[in-house]
Amino acid sequence: MSMKAYWVINVNKPRQLRRQLSRSFVRRFLELLSGLATYPTGGVSPFAFAPERILDTSNTLRLFAVTFGALAPQGSTDGIQVGNGTTPVLWNNFKLASPIQHSNTGLSYGAMSHTNIVNEPNGGSFRLIRSFTNNSSSNITITEVGLTARVVTEGSVYVQVLLARDLLTTPIVVSPGATMTVRYIIRVIM
Repeated sequence: MSMKAYWVINVNKPRQLRRQLSRSFVRRFLELLSGLATYPTGGVSPFAFAPERILDTSNTLRLFAVTFGALAPQGSTDGIQVGNGTTPVLWNNFKLASPIQHSNTGLSYGAMSHTNIVNEPNGGSFRLIRSFTNNSSSNITITEVGLTARVVTEGSVYVQVLLARDLLTTPIVVSPGATMTVRYIIRVIM
């Protein structure tokens, strides 16, 4: 069995479409899966913690359990993130090199959505989707994309954990008023 992830970026003005294999599932992703596997009810209780530790996006080591609930609302940076960093991807990355924060007058993060799991020959897949709008009067250049999960840690503190980080082979320029949509496609093949 293998698991692959792709990201797809589509910009409406000027028309751009990029697709690239995500080569960057980071150590946090394995820590997350390990914690889920060792927690008897699937790691969904915010009050009983998996016997695993994980680094959050502030580089703090925490015990954790995963919570599954509503996807990130508009303005939240949970889920798919974008940035303008150029630092090479490393196994121990715990955040984007230079994340671009949500701003109503800059790059606006839309709400996250996802598809149901689609059965495919020898496996299945699902998509995580988020749109970003450039509300500024200047171009915004995107050079990295990332995927985070929200987990609950000891003391019922919710934190972000980086699952994947990729550098774009060529930057995406989002012009003023343009919308960019990023899709992560997660596929398991047996």
